Amino acid sequence: MPRSGYTLLELCVVMAIIVVLAAMTVPLYDALVNPNKLESARDLVRGNLAEMRGRAMTESRAYRFQVLENTGEFKIDPIDTITQADNATPGWFHKDTLPEPIVFTLGPGGANPSSGGDWPSVVIYLPDGSAQDSKTIRFNMDGQRSLILRIRELTGAVSAPDPGAPEEDER
Repeated sequence: MPRSGYTLLELCVVMAIIVVLAAMTVPLYDALVNPNKLESARDLVRGNLAEMRGRAMTESRAYRFQVLENTGEFKIDPIDTITQADNATPGWFHKDTLPEPIVFTLGPGGANPSSGGDWPSVVIYLPDGSAQDSKTIRFNMDGQRSLILRIRELTGAVSAPDPGAPEEDER
C-alpha cells in the first residue's frame, strides 16, 4: 500500500538542509551589503573634513576632528572656543556617528594629545587650510577589509586610496 505522507525523519532532514543553505547564504548577502556601508562611512567623514577645512579657512580659526577609538562616534569643533572674544562668531560644532557596525581604529601616531578628555584629536585644520600633521583615518568592520582616508599636512588634501593600493609610510 502506498504512503500518503512524509515521515517525521524525512521532514527533519529537509528542514536541516534548508537551514544549512540559509546559513551559507547570509554571509554572502552580508558581504554584498556591508562594503557599501564602509564606503558610505568613509564618504561621510570625507565630506565633514571638507566642510571643516572650508570653515577653518573662512573663519580664520583652527578646527579639530576627534573620535572615540573603537566606536563610530566623532565630533568637530573649533580649538579656540575658550579664548575667542565675546563679539566673535561662535564656531561650528558637529557630532555624528558612523553606520553600525563600523568603528574608527587609531594606529601609532593616530591621534594628538588632547585636552578634550576621552576625545583625542585626530586631524587639526589650521586657518590656512593645511593640516597640522599628515594622518590616516582607518574605518574597520568585523570580517571585512578596512578602508582609509589620508590627510596631507601641507595641502590639507583628503584622499581615499583604493583598498588594494600599497600603504605609504605614516607619520
